[in-house]
Amino acid sequence: MRCLVGSRIKPLPQPGIANPQKLPPPQRIPRLFDVLNKNNRTELGPFEDLNRDLANYIEQNFETSDPMIKMAYGYARRVAMTGMYFQGIVGKNVVDHVQDIFVGLQKMSGQTIDFQREAANQATEVLKSYVPRLKREHEKALLHFAREATTAVELADEYGFMDIDELEDDPVSIDKCLDLIDHVIGVDTSAQLLFCSADKPNSQPRLIDFVEKISSSKLGAFASMCDDIKAASHQFVGKELLFAAAGYATILGRCGVFVGGGVHPKIIEDACVQTKVLIADVAGNQEAINICKRQAVDLASTYVPKLTPEAADVIVEMGLKFERFVKEGEERLSPDEVALRARRIARDKAA
Repeated sequence: MRCLVGSRIKPLPQPGIANPQKLPPPQRIPRLFDVLNKNNRTELGPFEDLNRDLANYIEQNFETSDPMIKMAYGYARRVAMTGMYFQGIVGKNVVDHVQDIFVGLQKMSGQTIDFQREAANQATEVLKSYVPRLKREHEKALLHFAREATTAVELADEYGFMDIDELEDDPVSIDKCLDLIDHVIGVDTSAQLLFCSADKPNSQPRLIDFVEKISSSKLGAFASMCDDIKAASHQFVGKELLFAAAGYATILGRCGVFVGGGVHPKIIEDACVQTKVLIADVAGNQEAINICKRQAVDLASTYVPKLTPEAADVIVEMGLKFERFVKEGEERLSPDEVALRARRIARDKAA
């Protein structure tokens, strides 16, 4: 706290006397909508028009653009490209390339929740100016089906949607794509949960349903879980709770490896840095945090069956304090033994 002793404090301005020191007006948040020029009208439709307009803008202004503009550009272009993939205009490799650019912009331009949400909102504003029917659930659906490598023609065939014909609709019009998504949401409960209920924590899909057990790390089951989560991370885009649950599970996994001995503390330091952004999405929402932690333990218990929620709390607490169950140089414990020792500590604390 600054010491004010001996300093000269200026009196507050009196009523009717102008304040000679005017406060600067609050800064207005830069908006992508205000700087983007609609110059393209292609035969491929509004998504391609938007893609070209975005490309023209960013090529000329990347170095001087505000970070908010860059991030909103990333969100808008990602949806436009997944829309074009769904229509059948571009291939999956193009979508993956744009997703890599999007991730790079996130790292470069800002990671706070408010910043990213504002950028996403600005992207939606721009997208709706090209495709007025487009809603957030449509955006989420397009992102999801691109990750699943599913086009409109393939999805229409799966759901028996007769308004799309593989021979006549090449590419599929945007209106027919949105009609199809609306149809799928209307008849498929899982689609409703994926695309329409992202802000309701209790109706979110579970982390355990997205992570496939394929890894076999030499450091054991906790490490294998972390590798599998990383491999599945592309499926979490647009699902804040899944990202946060993956963050908690990754911290639990790294701490499980560390407390068992034989690894450097950097394994936890790196995990904390990597997962900070993921967990930040639920900061301040205790209900959501509890759901994410439960999902993390549910997943971890499929790798380490003897793990309990109480043991998981002990493992994370010890790991974040850089405490181990074994001394330096002693044989590393198996994941099951780590879980058992953590359960004993949790039991003793509760007694």
